[in-house]
Amino acid sequence: MQDKVTYEAIQLLYQGGSHAVSVRDQIVYLGKYPTNRAAHAVRLIEVTIRTGKSTRIHRYITNVLDPNQLSVYQVVQLYRRRWDIEQVFNLLKTHLKLSILPSAHQNAMLVQIFATFTISQVILAMRAEIARQAGADVREVSLEYLVRYTPRALAEKRDIIAFFVQ
Repeated sequence: MQDKVTYEAIQLLYQGGSHAVSVRDQIVYLGKYPTNRAAHAVRLIEVTIRTGKSTRIHRYITNVLDPNQLSVYQVVQLYRRRWDIEQVFNLLKTHLKLSILPSAHQNAMLVQIFATFTISQVILAMRAEIARQAGADVREVSLEYLVRYTPRALAEKRDIIAFFVQ
């Protein structure tokens, strides 16, 4: 949720934490005035992270109002997964050039889409294996780097996984 969005709090579900990380979980109506108020209430979760002199506030909105059905932790993890999906779209469209279909023939387009999805699955599997062998989080392994340097590693007949782990 952007900073300029107004809202009116209806119910505070939880507020607490530590000096470093605090959480406020509440039910709100988006829009503070009757002319711009949303028809249905939503749940607004604010996570404030303080490090040194900086403070970051992350805001999450969900229509699941019951924290027993969807915890604060689960909301944050779901939003993280959402970003992972966006990165896969970026892999397909930007790095593997799926945004450009050179043919208008349906079979040619389907072959290109199938091939691109197959290549993306191989790259994502390599990424997971590289992360596992390096003892790193999968998000620490760059998709752009994999796409850019895999052809070079193959041309040099290197062990691709070992090349990237190194």
